[in-house]
Amino acid sequence: MATEDGIISSSSEAAVAGFKAVKKVTGTLQPLERKESTFTNENEAGEKVPAKDQIQLALEDAFILEMLDDQPVPELRDDKFVDWLPYAKKGEQPTKQSGFVRGFTKSAEKLMEARGKPGCGWRDLVGETVTLERKPIDWTFNKGKDNEETKTAMVWHFVEGEDLAEGLDEYVAKIVEGKTPQMAARGLMMDARTKNNAEFRNAVRAQQPIAGLEVISGKYQLAGGTQEATEDPEA
Repeated sequence: MATEDGIISSSSEAAVAGFKAVKKVTGTLQPLERKESTFTNENEAGEKVPAKDQIQLALEDAFILEMLDDQPVPELRDDKFVDWLPYAKKGEQPTKQSGFVRGFTKSAEKLMEARGKPGCGWRDLVGETVTLERKPIDWTFNKGKDNEETKTAMVWHFVEGEDLAEGLDEYVAKIVEGKTPQMAARGLMMDARTKNNAEFRNAVRAQQPIAGLEVISGKYQLAGGTQEATEDPEA
């Protein structure tokens, strides 16, 4: 909530940043890993108790499609995206009301069912290119009582990657064709799907061929083509 002095009033108003601000990401799903948490929580009696085990979620050859609240896109080291999902207490399994089950697991089952593969889940997507999106899930505590409370958390869901049906080379070609190397580099940096790909950026900055196009008369055109490139309104 905006205040006259521009200062937040509670911790819940703080902006989410870094990898926690990633809303939508795509990449090759790696096998999940359950890891014991190194953190502790405080129970109602004020005692320190171990935090839940976590699941390590990793995507290879990943790129970020969308951020929360227009936050800047973080750099992906080695094109790998990693996040941690709360799972269950040590030695236990998650309940059906957990975020892991309601979001991650259920969405994978719905995705596979929509693809004509009922009974399949997230394990069947390991090694495949997937798209994950953080979506809100609500939990209601003390329902019907005076102290009823609803809490919301952003949880990973599998979604259909319709926007990725086009091959990457074809996608890149549409961004750079008809542009000068300088404007091509700018276009790649502004696009959510290509902004993390250093190989593309370095290629256009060096005026090297890319996605079947090469610099002809100062602009990227089809290699060996005779048709003039379209005029770039920003050049």
